[in-house]
Amino acid sequence: MSLRVLVVEDDQDLCGLIARYLTKLGYETETAFDARGGLSAVESSALPFDLFIVDLSLPDTSGAELATRILAIQPSAQILLTSGYPMEKDSLASARQVDFLLKPFPPQQLAGQLKQMAERAGAR
Repeated sequence: MSLRVLVVEDDQDLCGLIARYLTKLGYETETAFDARGGLSAVESSALPFDLFIVDLSLPDTSGAELATRILAIQPSAQILLTSGYPMEKDSLASARQVDFLLKPFPPQQLAGQLKQMAERAGAR
């Protein structure tokens, strides 16, 4: 069974590109273009997601706020926050299950980061 990843990114072209790449790597991938859609996917999914990729700058709320909501629903969630701007260290970013990746990033760096997160979560 492949790992399930939810990608929440408001840039639809980038979101599609990430989703296609992850699918090619064997991940089962779903997408959302805003926090509301991401939260809806989490709440309505029959199976939990293993990993989350969340843009910090979403049109309806911050990615950090969405990450907080995801963690409230799924406390063991592994979340990768992404942004084109360096992120200030805060309590969310220092949480063990939250990582950060600065855009633009090469696909291999994304793959490596997700692999580390999956291993940390105990997923295979």
